[in-house]
Amino acid sequence: WLLSSQYLVLIAQCFVFGLYFWTILKRWPVSWYYSVPLLLGIGSYFLIVLGTVGILDAAWVFGLANLLFVGEIFFFGLFLGKIILDYRQQRETVQRELIFREEQAARLRELDTLKTNFFADVSHEFRTPLTLLVGPMEDFRQQYPANRLIPAMQRNVRRLQTLIDQLLDLTRLEAGHLRPAIVRADLPTFLRQLFASFESLAQSRKVIFSHQQNADQREACFDPDKLEKIVTNLLSNAFKFTPEGGRVTVRAEFTETELTLEVRDYGMGIEAARLPYLFDRFYRVEKPGPPQAEGAGIGLALVRELVKTLQGQIDVASEVGRGTVFTLTLPIDDATWADQPVQATPPDILAPYQPLAELTAADEATATSCEPAHPDPDAPLLLLVEDNPDLREYMRSIFQKSYRLIEAVDGQDGLDRAFEEIPDLAVCDVMMPRLDGYGFCKKLKSDPRTSHIPVVMLTARAALEDRLEGLELGADDYLTKPFNRTELLLRADNLLKQRELLRQKYSQHLGEAVLNGLGSPEADKPASSLDEKFLDKAIRTVQEKGTDSQFGIEALCTELNMSRSNLHRKLKALTGQSNSEFIRSIRIYRAAEHLKQPDATVAEVAYQVGFESVSYFSRSFREQMGTSPTDWMVERDTGN
Repeated sequence: WLLSSQYLVLIAQCFVFGLYFWTILKRWPVSWYYSVPLLLGIGSYFLIVLGTVGILDAAWVFGLANLLFVGEIFFFGLFLGKIILDYRQQRETVQRELIFREEQAARLRELDTLKTNFFADVSHEFRTPLTLLVGPMEDFRQQYPANRLIPAMQRNVRRLQTLIDQLLDLTRLEAGHLRPAIVRADLPTFLRQLFASFESLAQSRKVIFSHQQNADQREACFDPDKLEKIVTNLLSNAFKFTPEGGRVTVRAEFTETELTLEVRDYGMGIEAARLPYLFDRFYRVEKPGPPQAEGAGIGLALVRELVKTLQGQIDVASEVGRGTVFTLTLPIDDATWADQPVQATPPDILAPYQPLAELTAADEATATSCEPAHPDPDAPLLLLVEDNPDLREYMRSIFQKSYRLIEAVDGQDGLDRAFEEIPDLAVCDVMMPRLDGYGFCKKLKSDPRTSHIPVVMLTARAALEDRLEGLELGADDYLTKPFNRTELLLRADNLLKQRELLRQKYSQHLGEAVLNGLGSPEADKPASSLDEKFLDKAIRTVQEKGTDSQFGIEALCTELNMSRSNLHRKLKALTGQSNSEFIRSIRIYRAAEHLKQPDATVAEVAYQVGFESVSYFSRSFREQMGTSPTDWMVERDTGN
């Protein structure tokens, strides 16, 4: 049994050696601080056991075993000291990192405080000019009730005032100056009117909005001003991230001591990694793609602080692609607010503030019905692409006297309208839902049907990189908000004048391309733009197919893969000619080239280029070339 145990030890030690060999072979990490002394000790004992069982019985075996044993003690002591030193260094590093993080956190808090104070100071300064805007605008609205821009101005001034109030509320909350102002009133009625104020917004955005309460009437203790701000921010946030045709639901449940309010949207949802930062100040959750939703990132931060002030709790849960739900719990019983003065007869709290909404369907209908018809049907056609209805209304007032207008509510809608109508000019915003201004411009300029349309981009992003990005995508001009209406109108007019000069250039190119011949160096030069490539293709198509008198507009549309109306608008924009005029002009140019050949006759050339009537050919030739075919042949013979 003793001998068996010795062999068992040898097997175990060989197994350990094998494990280390396999680890090294696989390049797995090994802690050599512990492994070297262990291997030396096992090696010493391994030699002793070999000598004991008689496998390796020699004097040098015991000497080597003793040497390995001493080495084990030496390396163990050496590595133990190294482990202690590493531990101390690691502890010092952790302490330094902790101090650095604390200092960084303090700096960030200081920065956050400075930023908040800065916004608060600026907000205070904004109040004076806002006061001078609110009053006179109300006077103007009463004086000019038919003016559609004044209500839009009032809505946006109220929005600005709301943002300023939110910043000031945050400042007062941090300073500890904001206290609950508790009243006793009918809470379900108050909430019902708050919910009703969002119905027009839901209709304008085509969102299904439903709200339920488990009680029609109930006396409760609450702060109407703070509760209104909480509910308004939560609902505004829900509508902001709910697409058209989506759904927003609100459910309020009352118990003896609490109000539980659940605001749920079925929109894009929020990633789990973003949820912990959702209530941080100035943190914004953007929609996929370019920034689209308005907001300063202070609404939910204000909500959290107000909920704390009201001794409540707010939680959020979200799933990407399925929506987000905010759950608010607030105490409404007398015991919770026993130390607060409660107003038994509060002021008029049942007329809460109407949140800012987009133009309702009625507003849009009124605006459309009031829009004057343009007296000139030949005026340039302008496409306005802007998701903000108030700004779209303002731009409409700028252009409606000089342009025929078509409007789009986002980039994708604008692209569809552009393909359908082929406007002479497009003015688009950059940050829009579905398809932003960059994507709109890129697709517009890369499609042969619309590549000629000048594009003016409007944006609040004034950085050089943003302007360069827009220009690289083909935008013809770039203006930052707020813009001057005179400057915008002048830039649009200048782009149309440049387009007219380009049209003259293409008309000249049309004659040169035909008269120089298909095989000439001029004709074979590579086109420098998508419009030139399109025009060259159209010219070559008519030259090759136009000898057939049956070749007409429909055949040309088929060859160019365009509809009749789109081809007409494209050729009008590039050459100033209609479809039939374009085909006839190329045939005339082709005929002029053939008439230069010896022994050519007018009748033969007319039939050769696709004319069935010689008299019609002669009349068309004189109109285009300024001389008759016969005189053209005489000039050929005389060498003029």
